Amino acid sequence: MILQYVLIYKMWGAIQDGQARTTPDKAIGFMFIPFFNYFWIFQIWPGYATDFNNFVDRHRVQTPKLSQGLILATMFIPLVNVFLAWILIGQICDGVNALPHTRK
Repeated sequence: MILQYVLIYKMWGAIQDGQARTTPDKAIGFMFIPFFNYFWIFQIWPGYATDFNNFVDRHRVQTPKLSQGLILATMFIPLVNVFLAWILIGQICDGVNALPHTRK
């Protein structure tokens, strides 16, 4: 679980330009609110694809866009989601690494 939180924090931190729907701190913190976290998980994962794609368009970054369909499939399809999760994590990491101004 800790690695998932680190991934969420870093992926949201990479697209902070004042237009993202949440901050990395809120992305993690709101997951600890009982019952609200069932709603929030959809803001963190599929919502990230939307915000990432909008960020890429705004800043004209040459990188493939993220698929909400892949994220939703990873969340809901049993057994197959183990394999899809690795593909999804790879795409997110590739996308974040393609953002040159967020590298430190």
